[in-house]
Amino acid sequence: HVSYAQVVAAAVVEGAATAAFGPSATAYVRELVSKEDLPRALAQTQGFSAAAQLAGPALGGLFFGLNPMLPFTLDAVSYGFAALLMVWVRAPHDADAKIAGDRRLTAGMRWLMGNATILRILAFASVVNLVTAAAQISVVVVLRQRGTSSDTIGLVMAAVGIGTVCGALFARRVMAKLEPARLCLTLGTVWAAGFALFAATSSPWVIGPVLGCLY
Repeated sequence: HVSYAQVVAAAVVEGAATAAFGPSATAYVRELVSKEDLPRALAQTQGFSAAAQLAGPALGGLFFGLNPMLPFTLDAVSYGFAALLMVWVRAPHDADAKIAGDRRLTAGMRWLMGNATILRILAFASVVNLVTAAAQISVVVVLRQRGTSSDTIGLVMAAVGIGTVCGALFARRVMAKLEPARLCLTLGTVWAAGFALFAATSSPWVIGPVLGCLY
């Protein structure tokens, strides 16, 4: 009995919270580990995130099939558990790090506002992120309305995790060959082609691989 508007509202709240927490958590890793251990720590963090994104949708579909409230309940419990764990996270010299971080933030904002190219890329990325989030929600809703099982929807969304992992592996090579303007144009063209395929078919066995390729 959940409406489409409620799903979108929940996605907006979670997306906004993730946008604030994600960069902060990544930056805070620098305060928790030594400079020598930083590359390994960041790699492990990214690896855990990719693994969760890969396994989460499939498990969500499985749990939804067992009980529609089960995946949402477990998700809420996981957030509560994570919040409790954050209480005990302390970095050495937190006060000094905060002062230095405030200065770095101010300097970074001044640099950003003076760099028109980076601002344009950020604006493009913001639009792409909004579109991709809406695409995921729309895919789930459309597949559900057409009678696709929860397990199958979970597998379709797991393709996003597979695409993210593969994209991370090839990102350096792609960025070395394409300048920012061409990269943005390529991304926009690929997503437009993906939406055309979404409009032409409702088969989950087509939508899943397409989502994986897009991500």
